[in-house]
Amino acid sequence: MPEKEPSYALGYGKGSVGWMASRHVGHQGAFFAQHLKAGMHLLDCGCGPGTLTCGFAEIIAPGPVTAIDIEPSQVATTAARAKDLGLANVTCRTASIYDLPFDDNSFDAVFVSAVLGNIAKPYDAVKEIYRVLKPGGVAGIREFDHAANMMYPTNPIFARSIELYLEMRRHSGNAENFGREVKSAMHQAGFHNIDAKGVYESYASETDVHAYAEGIIAIFEEMFGVNAIANGLTTQDEYDAMIKAWRDWPNDPGAFFTTAWVEALGWK
Repeated sequence: MPEKEPSYALGYGKGSVGWMASRHVGHQGAFFAQHLKAGMHLLDCGCGPGTLTCGFAEIIAPGPVTAIDIEPSQVATTAARAKDLGLANVTCRTASIYDLPFDDNSFDAVFVSAVLGNIAKPYDAVKEIYRVLKPGGVAGIREFDHAANMMYPTNPIFARSIELYLEMRRHSGNAENFGREVKSAMHQAGFHNIDAKGVYESYASETDVHAYAEGIIAIFEEMFGVNAIANGLTTQDEYDAMIKAWRDWPNDPGAFFTTAWVEALGWK
């Protein structure tokens, strides 16, 4: 039977999906897009709401893009986005990254972003990606590593909010620092010429820090407001204090946050 993924810690509320939809090929997909050519067949694993999927589809057209996600609502959203953009080369289906419903050596390129840190067996997933990639094909993996994030200014309630976020991820069976292991996972799967680097997404301008704080609050409300309190990981008073701290934080002129990612390329 296909492997059952743990629950997705961020869920599929407005805040979480909004963050996923903010990703685009010119930023989060740029390291991979430079290796794409028209006519390729591409697989996007964990497509989410499809902004990256559709960006890749525009690059490789008329080549086909196949997008998969374990969550049916995200598959439907990607399909609708592709239709709205007039992209006839996008096919979407619900599937597990552990058990991709494709033959060996099916794709010229495979992309994965913010998936491996959200599943229980990321090394198995990378092996499955390798299986469906054609010889000579390229895989691009982009994964977060929360242990390398930076924030300023901070205080105990901020530290507690981040600790709670990581607790919620672990409670869901996630590997919140998997970014640093991506190169190792690709090597063990059989990839060669692996090129991996650490990158940061930074929020420093007044507009950016306010937008980031609002996004964090929305995600916290979806993750913590029900789940963390219900699971006994925090109290209502502590939760309220964390939300207030995040609302106040962007008003500090020194407010700065940066999130760490690993971008890796490998060939079969």
